[in-house]
Amino acid sequence: MKRSGALLVMATLLLVLAGAAVAQISVVNSKHNLSSGGTGSYISADPSVGGTAEICIFCHTPHQSNNQAPLWNRQASTATYLTYTSDVLVGLNYPSAEDPSNASAPGYAVHVKTRICLTCHDGTIGLGHLVNLGYTPAGKRRTVDVRMVNTNADGSLPNTAAGYMGTDLRDDHPVAIPYDNSKDSTELYGSVGGGKISLYYVDLGGVVRKTAAAGSANYVECTSCHNAHDNQYKNFLVEPNTGSQLCTHCHNKQVGAGTSAHDAATSVSYDPDGTGSIGTSVGGVKCLNCHYSHKSGVDPANPAQPNTSYGKYLLSFQEEGTCFNKKNRWGRDTTVCHGSTSSTKNIESQEIKTSAHRDTGSYAGVHQATEHMSYNWLGTGNAKWHVECNDCHNSHSAGNAKHTSPGNTIGNTSPLYGVGGVSISWTGSWSAPGQAGFTAFESLGLTNSTAMPLNYYEYQVCMKCHSSYAWGLNTPPLSPSLGGLQNMTDQAIEFNPGNIRTAGVNGASMHPVAGATGNTLWGALLGSWTANRGTQTMYCSDCHGTNDGTAPQGPHGSTNPFILKTAFTDTYTNTKTLVQSSGVGLTDDLCFQCHAEDTYQSGAANFNPGGTGFSGGGTNLHTQHRIRASAAAQSTFGYRCVNCHARVSHGYNRTAMIVKQNDGDPYEAGGTGAGKIKTVTLTGAGAYVPGFANRDLNCTTVNGCHQ
Repeated sequence: MKRSGALLVMATLLLVLAGAAVAQISVVNSKHNLSSGGTGSYISADPSVGGTAEICIFCHTPHQSNNQAPLWNRQASTATYLTYTSDVLVGLNYPSAEDPSNASAPGYAVHVKTRICLTCHDGTIGLGHLVNLGYTPAGKRRTVDVRMVNTNADGSLPNTAAGYMGTDLRDDHPVAIPYDNSKDSTELYGSVGGGKISLYYVDLGGVVRKTAAAGSANYVECTSCHNAHDNQYKNFLVEPNTGSQLCTHCHNKQVGAGTSAHDAATSVSYDPDGTGSIGTSVGGVKCLNCHYSHKSGVDPANPAQPNTSYGKYLLSFQEEGTCFNKKNRWGRDTTVCHGSTSSTKNIESQEIKTSAHRDTGSYAGVHQATEHMSYNWLGTGNAKWHVECNDCHNSHSAGNAKHTSPGNTIGNTSPLYGVGGVSISWTGSWSAPGQAGFTAFESLGLTNSTAMPLNYYEYQVCMKCHSSYAWGLNTPPLSPSLGGLQNMTDQAIEFNPGNIRTAGVNGASMHPVAGATGNTLWGALLGSWTANRGTQTMYCSDCHGTNDGTAPQGPHGSTNPFILKTAFTDTYTNTKTLVQSSGVGLTDDLCFQCHAEDTYQSGAANFNPGGTGFSGGGTNLHTQHRIRASAAAQSTFGYRCVNCHARVSHGYNRTAMIVKQNDGDPYEAGGTGAGKIKTVTLTGAGAYVPGFANRDLNCTTVNGCHQ
């Protein structure tokens, strides 16, 4: 038989093996045409200098073939592969991905479909290193590899190539892995194409059928998504990937009862590949907005360089870089994501403020999706301390509605909807809860383990990190807003509903975050806070959030310490000059976002008790303290709220959060730290230097104000 006839027979046989119509096989005009006539970047040199014009020879030969696959012409790879894993798969006890080159692996026979792909794509074998090298143009049998251009010196695929996978597959969608929906029936569909997804896709009459040979295991392989002979859908996909349908054939991401803001986003333009074939909106594109099947988790500043240590969850870029997505994986600027090119969704501009929830380089790669399911998850030395977007948001279920105060419950339209948290439940007042005081619940659609409670609150999301649930009995992390010199406080203690005092009994106190206080003795309140006094609840984000009033709202970042919405002057400096004019520089702006300032200001109209619970002789004593800042007052200083009330105003171990001298940091504004008053000098008309320098100021002690 002449060689041309052999090639014709081989080509015909390949079409039969693939089970596809001739018109639908298109290797010639694809990157898999590695011949000298190919149009890709990595092709054969000209035949005159050791290359070849043959097309099929790079994979197939009619004689002397490698028996790994039909008429296979490539040398077998001897590489050992690192495979994808994540804490989610481990938590599910999901079967591990198998090394496709491991002959003892249960699915080794099926993994041939992955092995033959990797002989080119793992970069260990020259593209021209074949079993049957064929003949030169002069009719002589080749004795050296087919010469390639633009490849490594040995002819192998360089790691900068789009198709380079390497031997480290931890940043690629798992292959050689069983498909087992019994481990997580909420995430994986029970039947995908008849229950078998591992073998070649066969396109008959435009209908894609996922088939399996007798006795084959139900594995995900390269060929579950790719058909090496047919590039009509780009990237050799087996079908169009409009709406990320290749992903949603297997993965069910319709979690929860709410409407995902991402899934519902139809009014924005988002065209990943520039053709509209994947989708033209965030809701239309779906998975590929945030996930990338190969070489995921790269550094946004250098997207061509793989970085396998960040590949978990198959996020496009490293951690929050996926949310910012300033240039997507197709190299295009985006205006609809959360990076600097967006407008009302520009979280990155909030995160770079002086006080913010943000990750830093030292924390890169630390986050795990299931970490908060474990008490004391920060570990020894708080080594896992970090914050990521996904700590507070479940991108698959998050809504886009703003919360309305007063209130606390998270509905299915909330941006926080679907993310996990911890509830607190113990009756002791001002005491550490211990592990028994917390109950963790998992994010929707994550591990199919602990159900989200019906009563779901914002503070439970915050409590994962801002309580002893995170650090257990160990020393809390240092607070960045206190210069990194003071430890964080345990907000599980501060917001414990057990702090609510009973009638006639003094006890601890709190702002109504984890429960209503029952306290009806507040002074006048503002806006919606005026109704239902004592039964209201509030959000952490009523106080913590962006300070410039621009979107996006929420505790992403602020120029005020502690990510506060407004200034909160909680300490005097060591030497403080007070200007003798009414209220100048003396307001506690944060407090007066909810509390009516007039109740506490000077003026005859406010001398009555005012319902504040602080009165004497029919006089509102709050006003008598604030009036001391006025020019007419015969006093040395005006008071801030924190001169009497806890500087950390979540809650405290006395009624009304009253602090006493020597309570110390962090609750006493004049404690042992930077807030202690050393000298007070009054300037302006009638100024004088008081005679009690170096004294802490508090009316409740003999050494305080009222000596």
